[in-house]
Amino acid sequence: EHGALAWSLTLAGSKMVSSTPPKRSFRPDLLDHELKLVSLRMALESAGIALSWIPEHEIRHQVFKAHGIDYGRSVLIPDGLMGIKRSNGTAESVAVELELNFKNSGRYSKIFDAYRTRKNLNFIWYVVSTPTIGRMALKVWQGIKFPKSTVQFYWSSLDEALKNPQSTQLNGVDAVAPLNSIWTALPPALTVSRQRLEERAATMNLTPEIST
Repeated sequence: EHGALAWSLTLAGSKMVSSTPPKRSFRPDLLDHELKLVSLRMALESAGIALSWIPEHEIRHQVFKAHGIDYGRSVLIPDGLMGIKRSNGTAESVAVELELNFKNSGRYSKIFDAYRTRKNLNFIWYVVSTPTIGRMALKVWQGIKFPKSTVQFYWSSLDEALKNPQSTQLNGVDAVAPLNSIWTALPPALTVSRQRLEERAATMNLTPEIST
């Protein structure tokens, strides 16, 4: 964040600590996004909100494996798929998008139109660098008519989410509320099964069919 070095495990190091596919490349122009996303994930896990997490590169690996690289590069995949518990105790999935720069409304329309049809996806959460981006994204989301969709949209400030994840505001269509009134924070030991989240990722309709 302050211009120092950013470290990543090598392939050999990754194999020593995990069986999941490692991230192999880092574009210099996206390093700021990558570092902020890791910071966000760590803050959410430490606060007991992210009970499991599958990063974008692991989901895309599944798509590559099932449908090939060209197809995998063309489909919409979130920055992270997060497993959470609702205040009513149900385990649900959240597509997390870290948005540091503006997209035009047409681009958001295409993204949201695709998200509205996703299976086994409960929430889309845009974590944004400025409130203006969040308000614009919410306005576009509200303009898309898809009555059968059960996916809910929220946006939050990145600064708030990093400083105090549990009380950061979730700004939605019908309400603005602190995160911990909608999603439950639990002790780190009480996690949503990663296997269950992977099953949801496999049936989120990212592609016609993905097997895990």
